[in-house]
Amino acid sequence: MSPMNPVTVLSATALFKGFPADQLEPLAASVKSRNFPRGATIFHEGDPGNVLHIIVSGQVKIGHIGRGGEEVVYAVLLPGDTFGELALFDERSVRAADAQAMETTECLTLGREAFLSFLDAHPKAVRHLVTLFSTYIRATDERGVQVAWRVL
Repeated sequence: MSPMNPVTVLSATALFKGFPADQLEPLAASVKSRNFPRGATIFHEGDPGNVLHIIVSGQVKIGHIGRGGEEVVYAVLLPGDTFGELALFDERSVRAADAQAMETTECLTLGREAFLSFLDAHPKAVRHLVTLFSTYIRATDERGVQVAWRVL
């Protein structure tokens, strides 16, 4: 199997769609691959967050345990989906839910500092992000549920 091209993966996400490959190339050097076996916890609600995850293969369940001990599942994410985006924007960010690999899963991760450097170098990216987040919030409000980024 040939190695994954981080620029190709980044450009397929809602966050980076439309950016030319040469602008994403500097981010590629900061991307790391992580593998999780089925059932592995990727992070727990309340954990500090400083990376975005992009699913390359597998499935990830986002949810939490309710007050009565019942599991609440917000989303099941698939290859191409991202999660943990808010960790890129707030240095005091903690995870708002649990993330668990539902099957053997490979994710690419991108850290906050690399992302913020990208924004500094590409100020027009902020407009793209505001539009993306506005669309996401509107879709979430209309449906009253968690919406995966792939629906945007």
